Amino acid sequence: MAAQEEDFTAQQNTTFREQLTMETTSGDPPVSTPQDLTGCTALMMIRTAYNAPKPVVTLSTTPTADTSIVLGGTTGTIDLFISASAMQSIYVPLTQSPAAEPGADTPPSATYVYDLILTFPSGDSECACYGTFTVSASVTHL
Repeated sequence: MAAQEEDFTAQQNTTFREQLTMETTSGDPPVSTPQDLTGCTALMMIRTAYNAPKPVVTLSTTPTADTSIVLGGTTGTIDLFISASAMQSIYVPLTQSPAAEPGADTPPSATYVYDLILTFPSGDSECACYGTFTVSASVTHL
């Protein structure tokens, strides 16, 4: 399974939920089927940069009140969850970019990086997906 590039966009102070489906391709002609994730664990870290010492948010198959990853076994699904309170803690600078004009409809945002690593029952690990995680500022503060 090759890692997929998936870029996410979320808003500060709101719940983030996303579902991915992992697939494998085999045969001639090629046929895609869901990747069996039974018995797997997953870990996803969002960081300010690839070499940042601490993650901004961590999700795993060991859920917390604020984050979780739920794997769908034979359906190949990966459900990501970050609570509104955890999203509130993600820093977004409240200044417009130099290109934005006053009154522009585009709110300030911050772009982070992430990857999601699956560990299979065999002990093998591989990157399921990676990309950017962009968070837009929220006008309403919880």
